[in-house]
Amino acid sequence: MPYAEIPSDDAVVDALKKLGGRATARELCEELVKTNRPRRDSQLAIQRASERGRISVGHDWMLTVVAEAVAA
Repeated sequence: MPYAEIPSDDAVVDALKKLGGRATARELCEELVKTNRPRRDSQLAIQRASERGRISVGHDWMLTVVAEAVAA
């Protein structure tokens, strides 16, 4: 079985942008899984992107791209 690399922050941001720039964690994870990434790695990538400030978690638990959240 080939080694699966954890999606990068850029991959997470791109997936979130495909969803309109706003989505639940589950929707974002499903978008990453559609691109043949393992679910566990996708979940970790979302967490890391959030911790690094690339995506933000809103008061309604929706994820947004930070650059777009600042501009709004």
